[in-house]
Amino acid sequence: MPKISNNPISVADWGIINADMSIANNAMKKENDLAMLNMAGYHYAQAIEKTLKGLVKANNERSRCFGTHDLCFIVVETELCCPGFIQRFPYIAHNA
Repeated sequence: MPKISNNPISVADWGIINADMSIANNAMKKENDLAMLNMAGYHYAQAIEKTLKGLVKANNERSRCFGTHDLCFIVVETELCCPGFIQRFPYIAHNA
C-alpha cells in the first residue's frame, strides 16, 4: 500500500474537521427530517474537503487548492503531494 503522508494534519485542522463530523453525526440522528439530512451531507462534505486540504497543507505548503471548494481539483492536489492517494481511496476520488 502506498504511503499517503509524511507529515500529520495539524491539531487545529483536526479540531475543525471533528466539529464538522460532530455536527453531521448529530444531524443524522434526525433521519426523518430532510433538512437535517441535507445538513449532515453538507458537513460530511466539509469534513472531507478539510481533511484533503489538511493533507495537502501538511505535505505541500505551496498548493493552489486552498482557495477552492472543487473536490476534483483538491483530490488531484492530494494525489500530487501524497502519491497513491487515489489508488488507496478510489471511492473518494470517484465521488469528488
